[in-house]
Amino acid sequence: MQDYLSFVDLIVPIIFLVFLYLIAKKKQLKNIDTNPSYKYYIYGLFLKIVGGISVCLIYALYYGYGDTLNYYNDCVVLINLGQKSLLN
Repeated sequence: MQDYLSFVDLIVPIIFLVFLYLIAKKKQLKNIDTNPSYKYYIYGLFLKIVGGISVCLIYALYYGYGDTLNYYNDCVVLINLGQKSLLN
């Protein structure tokens, strides 16, 4: 896990979620008069985000592999190859 997550990777999502909540709350208050189902908007949005994060954490921490982690590893290889070819 230490290969993939740093301290910044844990702080930035929290800040991002606070901004996302503020934007979603503004949209909810704007549209709740025309469509009463907007009272569930923030709940549904954050449930979807929690589901996505849960799937990613299960693949990263429990299985230790998956498409996302393989994509990351392959990108690191390509970046290193690109840096090598630029230096030569």
